[in-house]
Amino acid sequence: MANKNTVFIVVGVLLAAFNIAVVGTVATGAVEGAVQSAFQTHTKDTICANDDCSEVNEDWATSSSERSYYAWDLVNYEDVLANPMTEQQFEQVGPVVYEITAERTLVEHDAEAGTISYTEVKSFTWAGGTPSNAEVTNLNILFEPQRVGATSTFIGIVASMTQAGFAAGMIENDMEVGVPSQRTASDLDSTLVDLATTLSNEQVASKNMAMQAYATWNSTSEASAVYNMTLINGSEETVNTWSEPDFSDGLEFAFRQADDPGDSSVSISLDSKWGPAVFLGLGNPGSSISDLMANPEGNPSMVRATLFGYLAMQNETIPDFAETFVRDQAMYALVGGVFASKGGGDANWADDMDEVEDRFYEVSGSRISNHDSLYDLLWGMDGGTPRGILVSDSGGIMWGLGLILSTALENPFAVMLDYNIGISDVAKIGEYGGNWLLGNTDHPMILNGGSGTLNATEYLYAQFAGPDPLTGGFSSASLNVGGIWGAFLGNTYSVSGDDVVLSYSEVENILYGPMGITTAAAVGFLYGEVTGHTLPVDPITMVPQTGGVELEWNTALVSQIYGIDENSAAALRYFVYELMFNTQIPNLLGSLFGEEATGFPGATKWVSHTVDQWLFGWRDPLMASIEGNQNNLTYGWQSLETNKTYFGSVSQHAPNGVSTGDGTLYKVCTGENPDCDTGETLEQDGSPYLAWRTPEMEEDTYGMIGNESLAGTSGGFITGEGDLLNLGDYAICSPLQQADSDHLGLLTETWTCHIDGNERLIQGKLINSHSALDIFPGAVPIYFAADVELKVQPTARIIVAGASESYFYIDMRPMHEQGSSSPEMSDMQAVFKIESGGGADAETVELMQSGIVDNQKQFTYWTNFDTDGGSFFIDQVTVAIYLGALVMILLGVIGITRTGATESPALGTTEEDSEEKKADEVDDDLLNQTGGDF
Repeated sequence: MANKNTVFIVVGVLLAAFNIAVVGTVATGAVEGAVQSAFQTHTKDTICANDDCSEVNEDWATSSSERSYYAWDLVNYEDVLANPMTEQQFEQVGPVVYEITAERTLVEHDAEAGTISYTEVKSFTWAGGTPSNAEVTNLNILFEPQRVGATSTFIGIVASMTQAGFAAGMIENDMEVGVPSQRTASDLDSTLVDLATTLSNEQVASKNMAMQAYATWNSTSEASAVYNMTLINGSEETVNTWSEPDFSDGLEFAFRQADDPGDSSVSISLDSKWGPAVFLGLGNPGSSISDLMANPEGNPSMVRATLFGYLAMQNETIPDFAETFVRDQAMYALVGGVFASKGGGDANWADDMDEVEDRFYEVSGSRISNHDSLYDLLWGMDGGTPRGILVSDSGGIMWGLGLILSTALENPFAVMLDYNIGISDVAKIGEYGGNWLLGNTDHPMILNGGSGTLNATEYLYAQFAGPDPLTGGFSSASLNVGGIWGAFLGNTYSVSGDDVVLSYSEVENILYGPMGITTAAAVGFLYGEVTGHTLPVDPITMVPQTGGVELEWNTALVSQIYGIDENSAAALRYFVYELMFNTQIPNLLGSLFGEEATGFPGATKWVSHTVDQWLFGWRDPLMASIEGNQNNLTYGWQSLETNKTYFGSVSQHAPNGVSTGDGTLYKVCTGENPDCDTGETLEQDGSPYLAWRTPEMEEDTYGMIGNESLAGTSGGFITGEGDLLNLGDYAICSPLQQADSDHLGLLTETWTCHIDGNERLIQGKLINSHSALDIFPGAVPIYFAADVELKVQPTARIIVAGASESYFYIDMRPMHEQGSSSPEMSDMQAVFKIESGGGADAETVELMQSGIVDNQKQFTYWTNFDTDGGSFFIDQVTVAIYLGALVMILLGVIGITRTGATESPALGTTEEDSEEKKADEVDDDLLNQTGGDF
């Protein structure tokens, strides 16, 4: 009987051992696979409310989280503004806490590919901490890109406005001098034609006209007084005494044939528009005959008589000074009298708006009877901004003509409404002014003592690299810098320091050629000035290219690029970098697009915004102008974060605010296809690359901003092999495993990412122009830094908790230092910080502890009774086996205990007992023969 009881105990122990060694191993060993299988489609299960994903879970469609922001405020802004060399002092502001509401919309579920695409739009609401309307002064991230990018634009504008200034001057001259001159020419012509009809021919008619003019002049008291002074003793003639002129040869040449001796295509005859003006513009007749004799080459009467063909000669070589004198007096009286009667020489003509109306009509073909509108069109000003076509700003840079014509080209109806004129007037003014501006109308240089003609384009080229052809001086906005280059400045640049004089073709190449400083190539020019070397270029063509050579940037290279002498090349470097980039452009940006001019902060290196504005929306007037209309309040919006709409953008143009777009489009792995890990991001906005690190960006920046894939970045899981984290689209990071830790008592792996603050320049993301501007040193010297810690449940590989700190630093060094070396942390100043974090709550942790961790404990996995038919009720089966084993052991122990209470055969058993023992031994043998296992 004792052996049988022993069997019960052995069987119980074997059952318990089987439960531990076999069932427990199978049950706990299956947990990891079961968990991983359960989480395989975690992303799909999170998004989809049913199997075909025709519906989505509400808590996925809309979710919220919190994020804390810190900013650094420039507290001594006024001192820095007064003296840019002052050391900046910053103070931290924050935390400013926002609740972020994410709204997601399912776009597509592709079960076969194992992907889901959806859009996400975020809205930020202040949730606590420092008020979000706290004002912070910091670096205007738009200023330096605008300064770099605007250099070519403003040089182009200066060039265009130089042409506009010339054109405006010509229009004013046209009205002031040209109109009376044309009226005079028309009057003289009609008179000559009428007299010729009466007197048989123009020769006689012109003589008659001149003699009548002589008689009129000679009878004046002034002429009589001068004549009497030429007599001795009241009757004796002297060398200065004149007699009646002889016009018997006629004046046909003067009236019909005279032209510019230096350019026969330029008519100066008295019947041409500019003939009377040229005639009178030579000056008053000489005061006496002896004056003519003393200086025949410089005397107005001699010059005029020669030009207009009435110079009298004693013989082939000697002029008849007395006859020439009196002829010129007669002709000057004729032309001058008509000219004066037609408004010529009237310095106050512009005071009579009827006369202004007539003159403007005569030059343009547009008659504007509303004199208020006409005055506005010609001389109107809007504060410091010119509206009229004849006026400029205080600096003489911006001309109303250029602004009006550019607006009329884009929207003529806007000009019509703005100036209260007809659309036909806009067309006529556009054609007239445009012809002057574009160089289609020529100015006769004989009016200015020269020869030939000059148009707006020729004027630009001449004054940019040489003397002003109208004044003879040097323009301040030129390579001669108002004359100081040749006076002393050039000598400081190791060149000759002579005045710069270049040909039209050379200037055209400088301004508009392949490396034209009015084109995008100006960024490359400035890049060379800042860094001391070129962009990567083809050394033959100098065209930037990936894999190109960086050549030393110096005067000799600039001379080679533009095909000019080194003195001119040095002047060009000074003009572009020192005069325009470092001096004029900042001033122009501030005056045209600063807060005083536009009502919006901007166009300065440092700018003040509230935290709300910095993060979610501020309006930049220059960007609005670039986008299409500085006055349209839907243009020019910028932000550091992407809210659903730009903060503060509600206006009559956008009652619901200006949208930031349709959100971000994500394509993620659902786990339905083994080709990707569940939750991984595969594409963002249709691309597998960070938006600012694409192959296109790499090509456009000549290989200096490499492409960077975001495909495979984690979506909530860390597999432990080849994982990647997308840190806000600023950087992709490979996490490193650290020592294990826990989250609310749940054992976890710890994974971290770290990026130093002087390592990751994000200028390309903030500018993203796909040009050299993205790699221009110091344009937006913002660096991204991050510390990320993730806690990962080892079996499910799911991230159960995480925290991150993201910093944004400015490289405070001067631009040229940034162009020559990488920054140290001592060069950096924090400007923004973002803190975020979160993790599974206690209830979720308890479920994970029970369902994952406890189920992997071989001795106690069954204690939570969390299985059902799907897992064959393994916890319940385990308990049943343990109970069976316990029963067997208890039966054996009880049996042995009872057996020990009876006598053994050696102490005198009965025969019956002996027979029972034999039967038991037979049973034991049978057990042994059958193997003894139940």
